[in-house]
Order: sequence, then C-alpha cells, then structure tokens
Amino acid sequence: MNFSLEVENCITNSIFMYDEHFNERIVERDLEDINIVQALLTGEIIESFKRFNNGEKYIVHCCFNKKMFHIILIYNHETLLLKTIYTPDILHFEPDLKTRLNGDLFR
Repeated sequence: MNFSLEVENCITNSIFMYDEHFNERIVERDLEDINIVQALLTGEIIESFKRFNNGEKYIVHCCFNKKMFHIILIYNHETLLLKTIYTPDILHFEPDLKTRLNGDLFR
C-alpha cells in the first residue's frame, strides 16, 4: 500500500501541519528525537481509506532510532495534517503491533 502522490509530495517536501494533539503526544511519549519525514517515508501504511469529501486518512507503522510508533495523518484539500502519534500496544493490536484487534476502530 502506498501514499497517494499528493500525500507523498507533502511528506517529501515537509509540507504538513502538526495537530496540537500530535505535539502533546510526541513530548508525552518521548518521541521528540525522531525524524518525522524519514519515519513516514520508510514506514508501512497499515490502514488507509478515503472518505467522501473528507480526504484520505492513514495509520503508518514506523520505526526510528529503535523506537516503534504509529502516526495518524489526514490529507484533505492539499493540506496534510499529522493528527497523532502513539506507541502501539497489545490492548489494541495483535502481537505484530500492526493488526488492529476486533472492535478497535480507526474510522
């Protein structure tokens, strides 16, 4: 699974905004030392979908500096927003930390 060309262009050229929630979580979860662009470009899209008139939404499984985390991003009308970042756990994901447990919804 790949990003749309528009999303990949935004990431590659660092044309994105951080949601306030993202900024809070990156500090709270001690992930301030990661390179967001590199993490997204080398990460694995584990979920994505397009919503009518609401753009594209992705969950990206990333590893950077020996840290594993997920980034949720939303692309809508030429704007890429990094919504949140978190460390996956077995309460919400299968042991591979990529596959959502039943009933744990992203949409």
